[in-house]
Amino acid sequence: MPSKILAIIFMIYSNILRTSSLRASGAGSGWEQKSLFRKEDFNLQEGPKGQNLRIGLASPEQIRKWAERILPNGESVGRVLRPHTIHYQTHKPETDGLFCERIFGPIKSGFCSCGKYKGPRPEGDSPPFCEQCGVELTDSRVRRHRMGYIQLASPVTHVWYLKNRPSVISHLLEMPLKDVESLVYCGSFILGPGTYSKFRLLGTLRIGTHERAYKRILTRKRLRARKHFFQTKPNPSDPLSIKIRQNNPEAAQLGPEGRQTSIKLSQRIILARKRLLKMASKPILEPKLICNKFYVPWRIALELFLSKWYRDCESREIITGGYGIQRMLINLNLQNKLVSLQKNWEKVVEQTEKMWFPVSGKYKNSEHSADIQREKRLIIRSSKIIRDLIQSKTQPEWMVLSVLPVLPPDLRPIVELREGLLITSDLNELYRKVLFRNEDLSIWLSYQGTLVLSGLLARLQRASLQRAVDALLANGMASSTFRDYNKRAYKSFSALIKGKKGRFRENLLGKRVDYSGRSVIVVGPLLALHECGLPREMALELFQPFIIRELIAKQLAPNLRAAKSMIQNKEPIIWKVLQVIVQNRLVLLNRAPTLHRLGIQAFQPVLVGERAIHLHPLVCAGFNADFDGDQMAVHIPLSWEAQVEARILMWSPSNLLSPATGRAVAVPSQDMLLGLYVLTLEGSIGIYGNRHLFEQPADLRSLLSTKLHELKEDEEHQTLRASRYITGSVKKDKQYQYMKDSHDASTYPDCMKNKSIDPLFKPRRPIFYNYDDVIISLQQGALPNLFCFLWLRWETKYPVVSSRKGPIEYQFDSSGNSVNIYENSYIKKNQKARRVSKYILTTAGRVLFNQQIQQSIQEHFTSLRTEGPALNASTFPIKES
Repeated sequence: MPSKILAIIFMIYSNILRTSSLRASGAGSGWEQKSLFRKEDFNLQEGPKGQNLRIGLASPEQIRKWAERILPNGESVGRVLRPHTIHYQTHKPETDGLFCERIFGPIKSGFCSCGKYKGPRPEGDSPPFCEQCGVELTDSRVRRHRMGYIQLASPVTHVWYLKNRPSVISHLLEMPLKDVESLVYCGSFILGPGTYSKFRLLGTLRIGTHERAYKRILTRKRLRARKHFFQTKPNPSDPLSIKIRQNNPEAAQLGPEGRQTSIKLSQRIILARKRLLKMASKPILEPKLICNKFYVPWRIALELFLSKWYRDCESREIITGGYGIQRMLINLNLQNKLVSLQKNWEKVVEQTEKMWFPVSGKYKNSEHSADIQREKRLIIRSSKIIRDLIQSKTQPEWMVLSVLPVLPPDLRPIVELREGLLITSDLNELYRKVLFRNEDLSIWLSYQGTLVLSGLLARLQRASLQRAVDALLANGMASSTFRDYNKRAYKSFSALIKGKKGRFRENLLGKRVDYSGRSVIVVGPLLALHECGLPREMALELFQPFIIRELIAKQLAPNLRAAKSMIQNKEPIIWKVLQVIVQNRLVLLNRAPTLHRLGIQAFQPVLVGERAIHLHPLVCAGFNADFDGDQMAVHIPLSWEAQVEARILMWSPSNLLSPATGRAVAVPSQDMLLGLYVLTLEGSIGIYGNRHLFEQPADLRSLLSTKLHELKEDEEHQTLRASRYITGSVKKDKQYQYMKDSHDASTYPDCMKNKSIDPLFKPRRPIFYNYDDVIISLQQGALPNLFCFLWLRWETKYPVVSSRKGPIEYQFDSSGNSVNIYENSYIKKNQKARRVSKYILTTAGRVLFNQQIQQSIQEHFTSLRTEGPALNASTFPIKES
């Protein structure tokens, strides 16, 4: 594919990503654009430099950097100010509109909008831009990748991170989704940080003061009230005050002229006053307000509010809309949040352990346990989101848009049909709605504080702007759906890129490619991680040019026609040639949709007789594939440069970690975990065998063939587990053994015969000296199954996992040799207390498991052709029982 076509595809791809406020950065080899203009004069070097993409959230500064350009006269262009598209008569783009030539480039190459420059001119004869209209005289193809931006009057929340399930913003703020939506659409508000602490004053008042302090405060206030009694104003004569004095005899004692100097308080008023003073141990009212109005409850609250907190409430800052979400996300510390979630997780786990019955295996309170499980899921989701943000170096406040990118005009065109009929993209209408509402909001914000309803109207306009941006990004995801005059829903940005008919899968990734094939995938359990099973018939067709070249070079065919005839007849020599060709080449496997880098990887092909592609199960997570009928495509890198690049960058052993989060992708799951579990079982003899213990395995088989209800065992036998009787310590009681105390030597393989056993410690399990002896015994049938216990000589210095630190028993002989017996191992020492040998208790399945891991890693290093020390068995310790 020519480099120019790759560059154009990159431009379309990156601009689509940029419009969703995602950042896409290019890296790689440059590309030359051939035209009638000089690249250094027309600033064509601002285009993409390669084909590598990095997708993520973009900051407002990055969005402005995409669109802003500085003209030679020092003027900055890139911001879209007007909601107009083209003039209705001339059909020319409007200045500072959605199709402005100053922002996005000229419609015709070398033509400006005012008509001063028409067509290309020789090099050095034309300036880089028009002095009158400010249009840059460059190639018209720049209108496919040049972007603009809209400076929003108020920040708006990105609907993808608000409405998708799970809601990222809701999990980060630990708020219910309904509360977050109410704040986003201006249905609720939060207070600014400067006044928030003052409104919490009532919650911090002291209420635990001693009783003597209450009496002292009450006495002081009473004396102050008497002192200022004659300074009070006469009782008002309004109907409300008269009604209050009628219902309160104490208030009626106060004459209008203040002739009385004392008031006899009833017991009810004294108790009410004490309760009030308990709420605040400091003066809360001015002295002149206490005398006549202290005993009216509603007036007390009113005067308390007006005297202390009215000024704070009057000057407070009400924050709502996307600006409130942005302020909360800016104040969010991701590291501290992650530590807090870890502490909450430990508390939840502790609560779960307290509620669990070890005998019955049930929870005490099922309703409370459901709440705990729900809280666990929330903690896991929140921690995953925070870790992803930290690892990708993304700021959470970037989820709130203060600068909205504008797609290049050639990707949302206006097409003129016959008789002057114009059709336009739905994105243009949605952009116009955003610009109209953004302009209205700017007007109302400028009038805020001067008009009575300016604040209310500004909040309504904020919500309207939020809905317009939601419709642009994902129409219908929010509460309302924008429609045209025919009641048809507008196609938003999300609708244009998602699905099989979207821009990615249909236009950019869905092209037909030569030297490629497609087939159903099935699991290949015998494959290595870097291998894939390729059907012979498919490989014969894909590698046909290479087979023809090899046949002619080896003089197996005289010409092209004879070589093709041999391939059609499928002569035996063809398969041998194909096998040689396949050994030295990699193939690319791709599963649609290719959403990230792991969607296409390179493998070493292995020819198989079936018609399905065989795939290693560990690479399925990167492809997001399963074996329920999924199909994958095979591509052949033709040149040696492509083969080298595929082996270095795209080979499956080089893509074990996710490029987005850094976590492991090649993780076993499903039947792989089940197989590993079976291989590492500890002497399991089944459900019935755990309940009923036998002396011989034949007894178990005979019992399984009879009826279960005919067997009546003792209660003690039913509760004991088989694992109790398969430890390494000597047991005199042989009634509950399910294996022989010692195997017959005649049944041992050659590797187990003539082996000296320590005279001190005589275990009843077979002893092996290396992995190969165990494998041979399994193949010859000397070991009954994978779960039987055995002693294996262990030369590594890694400690053996045990629940006890010290030995269970010490044994000595007359020569001074000793044996230290542990729970899962025993160590033989000489007279100088130096270790001679060590044996661990393990199972045949675990030995097989570790041997397979060792073999796979050695094959991997051999395939990489790396030089280094050989790997031995001690490199991979076995997990002991």
